[in-house]
Amino acid sequence: MDPKDDHFDPKSTEENPIWMQVDMVFVEKFKNPVSISLIKANPRLNGVPVTQVGNRLSIQPLLEKHFEEICRMSTSVGEEDTGAMTCGGSTELIRANVTV
Repeated sequence: MDPKDDHFDPKSTEENPIWMQVDMVFVEKFKNPVSISLIKANPRLNGVPVTQVGNRLSIQPLLEKHFEEICRMSTSVGEEDTGAMTCGGSTELIRANVTV
């Protein structure tokens, strides 16, 4: 909300912020990729946004329990699995927090 900031938006107020900032931090690299087919087959991951029709394999919100399950799966998935869910061609895990 600093008028001197390059990204200042006069329409945004403390009570009604128009923009949100996402802080992303690299956490770890997956030992093995986790495929979308494995995510869909895991009953603990029912309803995660990435499995819903029309959603892309990009940044998707996850509940903490789903995040932990995917992390657990990455340590037990065989390398022969196909259809890997990757980030930019790698299997990096990013944790993001949204702040207003």
